[in-house]
Amino acid sequence: MKRASRAFEILQNGGPSRLVTSIQDWYRYNPPFWYHRLRFRSWLSQYRDTAVADPFKIIWVDPSQIQFCSRFTKRSYAGTVLDGDWDLTDRRFDDHYTYRGLQQRFVQDMAWEDTIYYEKACEKIQERGYWYGCWSPQEFVEKRCSYVDQLYERIQNEGYKSQHQIDNSERATHRHPEVSSHYKLHEVTVSIGRDGNILFDSGKHRLSIARLLEVDKIPVQIMVRHQSWQQYRSDIYTDQVASKEGDIHPDLLDVAK
Repeated sequence: MKRASRAFEILQNGGPSRLVTSIQDWYRYNPPFWYHRLRFRSWLSQYRDTAVADPFKIIWVDPSQIQFCSRFTKRSYAGTVLDGDWDLTDRRFDDHYTYRGLQQRFVQDMAWEDTIYYEKACEKIQERGYWYGCWSPQEFVEKRCSYVDQLYERIQNEGYKSQHQIDNSERATHRHPEVSSHYKLHEVTVSIGRDGNILFDSGKHRLSIARLLEVDKIPVQIMVRHQSWQQYRSDIYTDQVASKEGDIHPDLLDVAK
């Protein structure tokens, strides 16, 4: 009923074209049977690799250690192990317009309309017709920017919460009006490179805020592991190599003896 009511509201306010676009956007975040496909992929991986991690496993990392960006933003990549040079990247998270825009807002105390975050949103709305569930720059400020203000304030006052700890009132309801399987993989997501380097994938607003507030640790979920890193996990699990002394990598806590 909630979905039907939401669809009727969009149709009433924006017409058939906006409804079609909203449906496409919903399916982009909620691909059919993605949860079951992910579980099946994880089950198959056990016949190829040892030390296969639960695809929904959460690890806690220092957000300041996430310096570079990967490219696996789609949830369909979750739980995969890939070889190649995808982890050799020079794309810095600090250069992302979202981080820069939130820095302008919360550190430099700029109005949203003066930030690069708003500037990029206007460009996207002009190109696509909407952005983050908003169909005009004014709606973007009223809904999306207001939500980001509230998110920053909550994390500042209450600390950083995992998705299991927050309730519906704290979610971006202008984009996701109801709780769904979307939130089973909605922490900040990262990928692990060949040497254990942690690369950002999605959740740029929460990671930006965590970095700006200098949060000690945040929960993240892993999208992709490099084949070399997965082999290292397997070798530790089977006692073929000893884990390094000192601070152990957060993705090895489940396999290190």
